[in-house]
Amino acid sequence: MKMLGIVLLAVFLTASPTWTAGAGEEAITAGVDLENFTPHRTIHVSTIEELMAAVSDARAGDLIAVADGDYDNPDVIRIDEKAGTAQAPIVIRSLNRGRARIVARGGFRLTDFAYVAIEGFSFVHNDDGMVCRIDDSNHYRLTRNHISVRETAPTEQDNRRLHWVGIGGNDSHHNRIDHNLFEKKRNSGVMIYTGGSSRETGNMATRYDRIDHNHFRDFYPARTNGHETIRLGTSTYSHSSVYTIVEHNLFERCDGEAEIISVKTSDNTIRNNTFRNSRGMLTLRNCHTCLVENNYFLNDGSQPRSEGIRFYGQGHVIINNYLQGLGGSAIHIRTGDIERRTEPRWRYEERDGDRRNWGAYQRPEDALIAFNTIVNCAVAFRLGESDERAEKYPLPARNITIANNLITSDREAINQDFGLWENVKVEGNLFHSTQENANLGWALPGDGYRTADPQLVEQDELTGISTQSPAVDAAMGDYPSITRDIHGHTRTGRKDVGAIELATSPSGNAPLTPADVGPDAQ
Repeated sequence: MKMLGIVLLAVFLTASPTWTAGAGEEAITAGVDLENFTPHRTIHVSTIEELMAAVSDARAGDLIAVADGDYDNPDVIRIDEKAGTAQAPIVIRSLNRGRARIVARGGFRLTDFAYVAIEGFSFVHNDDGMVCRIDDSNHYRLTRNHISVRETAPTEQDNRRLHWVGIGGNDSHHNRIDHNLFEKKRNSGVMIYTGGSSRETGNMATRYDRIDHNHFRDFYPARTNGHETIRLGTSTYSHSSVYTIVEHNLFERCDGEAEIISVKTSDNTIRNNTFRNSRGMLTLRNCHTCLVENNYFLNDGSQPRSEGIRFYGQGHVIINNYLQGLGGSAIHIRTGDIERRTEPRWRYEERDGDRRNWGAYQRPEDALIAFNTIVNCAVAFRLGESDERAEKYPLPARNITIANNLITSDREAINQDFGLWENVKVEGNLFHSTQENANLGWALPGDGYRTADPQLVEQDELTGISTQSPAVDAAMGDYPSITRDIHGHTRTGRKDVGAIELATSPSGNAPLTPADVGPDAQ
């Protein structure tokens, strides 16, 4: 940084706390194992009547093989009280991927079932019904489908609300949505949501689900809320520890609203995803102790409203993410208007005379933001709120650790700091700007960062550190739980600053492309 050339390093004598966040790995067992499936019997169908009859008569170990053609169903295809097993699931499969087309009034409705898979369909029906709604069920798998519901363009008089895929009900768990293509959503509603049980049964959300290797693209812009690409829960379920994993998904031009992924349940992991040229951000909206790691947020300049990560709540860990070219904030640490709720079965509240599901904004607290790389974003870190929002949400973030992040900028103002924070620990961060009159733009402790040219080198569409970079072996603090970088390289000895560790071995977990996800990916 030309005008910010004093090099300052922090030395902290106290040990860093150990953060525990995220889902663990039990969700990896979600769904049905199709790779080792051998059917007990195979039922071939070629009409909608035959398909619905086969589904009604299905039993453990069945493969319902669906011939090419258009299936003009007069109503949703219901699967009620069916139970396969891990060794003998019920599989409903298009004989030729994408050539069995659901074209009329909706897809599947599954209730009270176990170990069922739906594979290889094209869902191009009209917007009378969902693609798939799953209730009170476990070990369901929706895989290798093309999902593009024929939604009409919204107007002020006709803006139909339709969710495409949803999981909810009592005691749902271990469901998987993977290797699908979701595209061209126009109207209100989300592409995927998870929910849960009713207030009477404790407002407990579905657990141990996995959403992976999907391709989401072309979610058309909306002017209102309620157009998330993925929504995990609602505020009703924000106290549920659900341990869902969202990984290896590609989001392209997902412009529905300000939240591409909205997380409203706790103890989730969002990792190894790629967001390209999409309006909005990943938002930890009403939740606690989530892990956000190894994600790419990339913008080639075509989406001025692209952003990175923002969060509320306690105990989040945001590490090893790479954010480049974003038109808004890379990382936004918000303020709140309530403390953490302590009622496990959170109830409706009356506030300002309005009795409704009051979401509110829980104070950000006890979070770790470390080893991220931010390149040429409009704002690197945004801290707090200003003006009317500061009055409405006056509780500052507190006990936040910002450590060993690498930030390079082509802007004169690198960060935005509105002063609403308490007890923020800063150490080992590296800042640089190519602008002569650069302004760091924050009032955080000066001994927690240094300013120097990181001497980055191009690595395909990314930038990494060179052997001469001041980021090499420069991380401060211990952080023993952070053992790898965004590519999966082991961080040995003293760690490098930023998401990418200097390494000579080939890179894993590169930014995803369409070939890596969707129905035809390996």
